[in-house]
Amino acid sequence: MGQRIKQLFGFIGRGLRAIWRAIAWLFGSLGRGLSRSWRVAAIEREIRAEERGRRDVCEGLGRMVYVLYKRNLVRNADLLAECEKVVEIDRRIDELAARSDAVRSDRPRREEPAAPVAAVPLEIDPDSGKTVADETVPATLA
Repeated sequence: MGQRIKQLFGFIGRGLRAIWRAIAWLFGSLGRGLSRSWRVAAIEREIRAEERGRRDVCEGLGRMVYVLYKRNLVRNADLLAECEKVVEIDRRIDELAARSDAVRSDRPRREEPAAPVAAVPLEIDPDSGKTVADETVPATLA
């Protein structure tokens, strides 16, 4: 009987160790996967920050070229064409702003509300049998 109990506890012990190893492997894999995902996300954040920096530099460069264009110092045909597009956009913006100002300043006139009409009782014409109303008068006069 003692031998059987030893075997049973040995079997249970081996089973628990196997379960423990499986759990450790699972959490280790999960941890490594999360760590990898976190590192990838951190690198992608750095990439987006660098892209924002590049975009800011390109915008600054474009502004400098446009300033040179306004001073008639740009000779490159491609740059001239792009600067002319900007001039056209500026012209449309100014036109839309003027239209907006015109609409804003054109306020509708306030009209006086019409005087309410008082209800007048109907009468029946004895000759024709039809209903006839007296004159309708504004409520202010009734």
